[in-house]
Amino acid sequence: MRLRAPVPDDAPAVLAVLVAREMADLGMADDALGDVLDEWRGSDLDLAEDARAAETPDGGIVAYVVVRRPGTLTAVHPDHEGRGIGTRLLDWDVVRDAVSLHALDARSFAANPGYAAESLREFCEEHLEAHAFDASLSRVAEEGEDIVGFLIARRWEDEAVGYVDLLAVDPDHQGRCLGTALLGSGFAAFASAGLREAQLGVDSNNPRALKVYERAGMRVSFRYDVYERPMAASAGAL
Repeated sequence: MRLRAPVPDDAPAVLAVLVAREMADLGMADDALGDVLDEWRGSDLDLAEDARAAETPDGGIVAYVVVRRPGTLTAVHPDHEGRGIGTRLLDWDVVRDAVSLHALDARSFAANPGYAAESLREFCEEHLEAHAFDASLSRVAEEGEDIVGFLIARRWEDEAVGYVDLLAVDPDHQGRCLGTALLGSGFAAFASAGLREAQLGVDSNNPRALKVYERAGMRVSFRYDVYERPMAASAGAL
């Protein structure tokens, strides 16, 4: 199975995937070949950059993903479910956005006391490649073609918990309730996935974040206190 950018000649095969998916999920299909071609010709879509088709060794297309301003559409043919294809498609969305997410994370938290910048590789390893990371529960907020906020989520299956790993809003867009909107969308995704609880960790010295989480209906469950003292070198130290 390989992922590749679709080309116009792939439109009938992609349509077949979309129709099969709609029939399985809704009992009816609303897509037509003209709809697919119209979307691909749109000025807001770069087919080579914004879409991928999953192709079997014999050349058949069995899944499709497209990233557009309203959101991401992922469809896997019902005959090919349960093979991890959908996860691969969602992971490609994540790779595509990694640079933007990393830069926004730095802008959002740079002014916080104790913030330590991460390289792109460190950011990806810690947040986007973590074993419990779940792209389907994560969210981004866009203005035009720019990502101005995001929520990275993890799924703790055994505890039925959705964990907010990172919530960030561009400083130029704060004060517009984007953080609250991202939380609301994320919590709705947690509930739809059958998760019973949402959790996150936050620095208690960040009053702005605390207010956002309180407004979203969250409460303090437990707190860690860190005690520090400076250590002067002893007279006999080497």
